[in-house]
Amino acid sequence: HAPSVFALLEDGIAYVVDRTHKQYVGALSREAQLAAVIGAHGKSGPNPDYVLNTQSHLEEMGVHDATLTWLARALRAEAQTRSAITA
Repeated sequence: HAPSVFALLEDGIAYVVDRTHKQYVGALSREAQLAAVIGAHGKSGPNPDYVLNTQSHLEEMGVHDATLTWLARALRAEAQTRSAITA
């Protein structure tokens, strides 16, 4: 008897995109998305952390999104630049 798919699931949070929401930035250029994410903070914490964690976990699962990968790299570079300035 094979286990139920539901028995394999773990607790987690799922985010659903509402492309009609005023804060949806998917239609923006990469640079504009980066600017929107850098200083943003939501209920789940800083948006840069959310983007970096999402990109990392998707890569672990074999899911590659070119824009998300670009955004994660740009956020890491921005963080390095900020830490170099404050050091």
